[in-house]
Amino acid sequence: MVMAFQTDPIVPPYFLTTDHRQRCLAQLRSKSPGLEQYIYLSGLKERDPNTFYEVLLGNMLEIIPILYTPTVGDACSKYSHIWRRPEGLYVSIEHKGRIRDVLKTWHSSAASRIAVVTDGSRILGLGDLGANGLPISIGKLYVPVRSMISSTVS
Repeated sequence: MVMAFQTDPIVPPYFLTTDHRQRCLAQLRSKSPGLEQYIYLSGLKERDPNTFYEVLLGNMLEIIPILYTPTVGDACSKYSHIWRRPEGLYVSIEHKGRIRDVLKTWHSSAASRIAVVTDGSRILGLGDLGANGLPISIGKLYVPVRSMISSTVS
């Protein structure tokens, strides 16, 4: 018996509907406010980036405080415990003179188009968090999206 497998992923039709986005939003709202919602959104972004951005764009005022200030401070403090998959690259002082080599090791699944560079010091009054400060840089990437929406709406 010969079996053929479809190479394209099968996407259930409900993933493309408003109902799916509403279910994701309802699931987000069922979580305890703060870190639990941050972790849910991070997982959604990893599993289904299109739905993540659709939910984000449709609910900016509700979601930005989860992905950025004030929740991101808590996420930074606990980042090494909630980290799932690399979303950024941490370059330390030990890499001085070898930054090009470090950048070559980055194997992002998508071509990077935006970079947020920081020395990581005095993050939200929490001090130098090292690599745990990565959620701040990731959160800064959502802020331009909000300003683009504001400028197109007005």
